[in-house]
Order: sequence, then structure tokens, then C-alpha cells
Amino acid sequence: MPCPKCGTREKLPGQSVCRQCLTAYQRERRARVRAALAASQNHADSAFHSHMQPTANPQPYVSPSESLRLQMIRLYNLERTRINNLKPHRD
Repeated sequence: MPCPKCGTREKLPGQSVCRQCLTAYQRERRARVRAALAASQNHADSAFHSHMQPTANPQPYVSPSESLRLQMIRLYNLERTRINNLKPHRD
């Protein structure tokens, strides 16, 4: 029975195409897989290196206890401002 893809050679027993068409398909498939892997690797590399770029305004390290203290000061200042805005002003 001839190969349905090329129509010139006999297909392999148990296969739907001849040896040459099967080999050509496998080469194309491997090339597609290699291209997809290279593209995903390039994407992963660029994503990794983009995170490694220095930032314009690097934030200094603040310990958790210092962060909590600063947050409490901000909340205190906000509450104080809110209370001061509620008081009637004396002229």
C-alpha cells in the first residue's frame, strides 16, 4: 500500500507513512521542540535577568520590628491629624 503522504513509496507495516516521511516528520517535530525550548529558556533568562537589574530607588533594609515601629508612628500621626481636624479652632 503506498504512503498517503508522498504517494510514491510503500508505507511501513504498523505505520501510516513510509520511512522517509516518518523520518522527515520526526526531524520537523524535534526542530519544533528545540525551538520551543530555546524560546522558553530565553524567556526564563530574560525574566531572571530583569529581576537582577538595579532599581532606580533601592529600598533600605528595615527589620520587622523597625517596620512595625514605623507603622505605629504613621498610624499615630494619622490619628493625631484626624483628632486635630475635629477640634474647633480658636481664633
